[in-house]
Amino acid sequence: MEYSEPHEGVQGVTRTRDDLLSLEDAAVARRMIVMDLAEELFKVSLAAPVRPWNGEPSLFDRISKPKIGDLVIERTSAFIREPGHRSRGFGILLGKRIEWACTKAEWAERCEEQAASYREHGNEEMALEVLAEERLTDHAWYIQYGSDAGDICRWTNCMFYTVPTGLLYHTKEQQP
Repeated sequence: MEYSEPHEGVQGVTRTRDDLLSLEDAAVARRMIVMDLAEELFKVSLAAPVRPWNGEPSLFDRISKPKIGDLVIERTSAFIREPGHRSRGFGILLGKRIEWACTKAEWAERCEEQAASYREHGNEEMALEVLAEERLTDHAWYIQYGSDAGDICRWTNCMFYTVPTGLLYHTKEQQP
């Protein structure tokens, strides 16, 4: 089966409408406050995950199932206190998919190193097995954490939750 390479086809948008994702000191302080409030809202949603009587999704459903374009927080990054690292876990969800765990070149290099190690120890059979192994995959999430289109972070082994907001101008067509 063929999957996308890490970062393949993932694009951010230069954000000019607001400073929600700005990495400037004043904006980062506001972002930390929003992250702290969102963490508390997430905890509240855990206490009452029942569906409202009108059939609408519960607060827990809305927060725990982010959609592309949502403002999100990576759950473990909410506990990091250093703003520079914490900022990478807060942004606009650009995509989530199963993809190769590393690039084709990185995979070939790893396999060749492992095979060389087996050959060095006289085990040609294991070296051939390593070279025949199939590449590993990951469940990857991509978020744009800064206002520059290139401020994109790839996450694996993670859990995101939504910061419920109104429309965020996250596409090229919505930017002024």
